[in-house]
Amino acid sequence: MTSSSFGQERACSGKTLNINSHHLELQRAADRLFHGVVRGACIGLTLRGGLHLVGSILASASKKKRARSVTLAGALEDTLRFTAFLGTLAGLYIGVDEGISAVVGKGR
Repeated sequence: MTSSSFGQERACSGKTLNINSHHLELQRAADRLFHGVVRGACIGLTLRGGLHLVGSILASASKKKRARSVTLAGALEDTLRFTAFLGTLAGLYIGVDEGISAVVGKGR
């Protein structure tokens, strides 16, 4: 039987395995945080952007021609703000969830 890095890690009284598992846990938490922020931002962009798009289509198709209450720049700014809000909210929620699980998780 040849010696491998796994065998050497096992012989180190669990410290190397603990460091590797801790690193993997941090990587998993960072991946979850990143994907949650991106997902929240995409949802915000879709919802608010779709709302403004449908509103402008309905306003242009309306028989009554009124002055548009929301300009294109205003709609874009509102959409980007809502996108940032939902991305931040998702990141904050996931960050707190991961922090709580790191402090009082199953392994503690």
